[in-house]
Amino acid sequence: MKKTSYAFAVGYVRALETHLLNETALNSLKQCNSIEDFSNRLQNLGYPIEICQDLKILDKQLQSHFIDICEDVQKSCPLGAPFEWLWLKNDVSNYKAVLKSVFSNNPWKNLISRPFSVDPDLMERCIKSKKFDKMPDFFKKISIEAFEIMSKTLNSKKVENSIDKNLYEAMLELSKKDVFLLERTKLEITLKNISIAFRYLKFNLNLKDLGDFLIRGGYIELGEILDATKEGIKGMCALLEKLNLRNIFNDISKNYLSIEKLLNEKINQFGEIYRSAAFGFAPIVSYIETLRQEHIALKLIALNLLWAKNQQ
Repeated sequence: MKKTSYAFAVGYVRALETHLLNETALNSLKQCNSIEDFSNRLQNLGYPIEICQDLKILDKQLQSHFIDICEDVQKSCPLGAPFEWLWLKNDVSNYKAVLKSVFSNNPWKNLISRPFSVDPDLMERCIKSKKFDKMPDFFKKISIEAFEIMSKTLNSKKVENSIDKNLYEAMLELSKKDVFLLERTKLEITLKNISIAFRYLKFNLNLKDLGDFLIRGGYIELGEILDATKEGIKGMCALLEKLNLRNIFNDISKNYLSIEKLLNEKINQFGEIYRSAAFGFAPIVSYIETLRQEHIALKLIALNLLWAKNQQ
């Protein structure tokens, strides 16, 4: 069997899945009393982490571990594996972080998503100089559009929406090769549209502008989302029931951000459903996305430990 065959890649990923941290392990890590104790327990769980009390060093070690695994998995996969789809999301996330930092004169180094295929330092140089020829065509396009929209409207939300529309359009095109990626992308678009509509409803924004911010390609037509939003909470509930998401409104408080969290959880649940799928590259995408979530959880635990230490 060729090492780069699909069967080998999926088998390899499923073997790696046995090393993911389960809920018991994560709860155990939450009981740690110090960063050193946290690092020690991580090492015992199989993470190649050196024992340290420095959060920045720990963060770099977690990032390095994630990148090493992604590169290892990528080497084991045949041509056509969905890494371009995965890294594009990181690249665009990095682009938005760099763009915002340049406009606001704030640092972006700690906001970078890895792995990436476009160097954020290159993004920064091009954005500052407003010369985009050295950037890949996709980023050249969104950069030109971003600056045009900013100069005409001075509206950063419209700039970000333009970038997101280009991102999902590109992701839909890339996902045509695999049914799992296509369904995943359509779900993300649908839930993002619902989130946008809910924000307009929550903050009593002008619904005449809502259509400009919605993204095509999801499960629900844009006209239906607009009509549901005009009907208020009743219309939104009916929309969510159509997607079996009615319980979201039962769970959220007055805090708008909580709906973002719940919608993202729905995307993660979708990944769990398809983790053991026998078609396409579902197990590979699901594994990498779960590993990413695991690393985010570990960094949050470490941050809580550091906060507790500073409060003493």
